Amino acid sequence: MDDKRLSSPSRHEAKALQLVLGDLAKNIEDNSKVLKTVVKKLETDQSRVGEEIRRTECVEVEIMFKFLGIGNIDTVKQVFHAEVFYQARWKEPALGNLRKSELVNVAWGDMWDPKITIANIEGELTTDEQWKTLKLTNDDEYWIQSRRRFKGVFVEHLELKDFPCDVQDLSITIMSERSPSEVVLIEDRDQISKLNNDNFLDHHEWHLYAHVELSAEMPCLKPGYINKIRHSQMVATCRVSRRPWYYFWNMVLVTFLLLTLSLCSFAIPKPAAYLRLSNTLTLLLTLVAFKFTLNNSLPTISYLTYLDMYLLIGMLYLGFVTYVHASMLYFVPDEDYELYVVLGLVCFLVLFHVGYFIYIVTGTSMAKRRMVAKDREYFRRINLKRSTATMITTSPRLYRY
Repeated sequence: MDDKRLSSPSRHEAKALQLVLGDLAKNIEDNSKVLKTVVKKLETDQSRVGEEIRRTECVEVEIMFKFLGIGNIDTVKQVFHAEVFYQARWKEPALGNLRKSELVNVAWGDMWDPKITIANIEGELTTDEQWKTLKLTNDDEYWIQSRRRFKGVFVEHLELKDFPCDVQDLSITIMSERSPSEVVLIEDRDQISKLNNDNFLDHHEWHLYAHVELSAEMPCLKPGYINKIRHSQMVATCRVSRRPWYYFWNMVLVTFLLLTLSLCSFAIPKPAAYLRLSNTLTLLLTLVAFKFTLNNSLPTISYLTYLDMYLLIGMLYLGFVTYVHASMLYFVPDEDYELYVVLGLVCFLVLFHVGYFIYIVTGTSMAKRRMVAKDREYFRRINLKRSTATMITTSPRLYRY
């Protein structure tokens, strides 16, 4: 009786254990199938990492830029800060074979990409956002729009010959890592590049022009020709002109006063010519100190700026006056000699300053007039685009993911 009571629970426990083991074996089998699928997927994805998607034809990629903000233009370091948005778009024939339901989840990794990078960035980007959209045109053609918004510090080699009345280019250069036989970067045919003048931070020192100019740089493909540009590039340029009044009031005007004060040394009696010499040397050393102050505002360059020329000619003038006073230590000139020297120095100062300012105005006004003409042409293009857009009644369909 007792044996039967003991054997009955044992059979129930064995049956329950058998069911648990069966479920465990089934779970292990299911998990093994899942693991095999995952491993196979990983192997497939890993094999695609080194596989580069190529197209047989050369693809035209249209570029449009927007300068969202510009500031901190550093003349010494030759860099500037900017926040920029650009759009690169190209036709994608492979999307024409897909159904609209399949366009909801486009595998961008399986699509062709021009591999665009920024060429003149210094260091790392502060912010960088990238996304892609699809655009269906009225001709039932699918375009991929790759959009990027970034912020950082960019290198710009400044031409400072006209300093402090100079006009400078501020450029962003993008480049395709693909060969020029695969990609050609061109300006967008439908959209005009723009800039936001309200977010320009250096308006107290610079004047920002309204136009944005895009220029494509392509390597020469002639046999046997070697060119430094090995990839298709697009350069987006906006331009600024320096406001020169700070340097005129603090450098040119003070230097002019120092030069005219040298004439006051002739009021010292002739027998005390050594005092004249002392005063003129003091003025010369003061002007040398001004020259060192100017050097702190400019990078190391191998040519003279307009302001360098002014200060150097001023130092040569004071040096000549010093030689005149030194000569009086050896002989005492008559009254007419000293009068002729003073009149000659006055005439030199007048003619030099008149000629200097005429030279600056004629040399720099031409460049600024060109910039104003570019602004007019830019606004004309915008008005033409707007008038053309009003004639289009059907708008393209846009898919964003």
